[in-house]
Amino acid sequence: MSAGEIKQIIHFFAKQIGYTELWRRTGIPRTHHYRALGERGNSSLVNLVKICEALGLELVVREKK
Repeated sequence: MSAGEIKQIIHFFAKQIGYTELWRRTGIPRTHHYRALGERGNSSLVNLVKICEALGLELVVREKK
């Protein structure tokens, strides 16, 4: 799965709760969300985990088959 695909999934779920609620749940400033989830964004792993947790998602890494 590519970084772009992960961002698309996050955007899909973020739209369900609203971005303002996502910012509130993660405690990450809005500008950081824009930078992390923007077209050329590159979120830190810590922020990615916080975003996933706020959306009720789990970030899983497994061996590629």
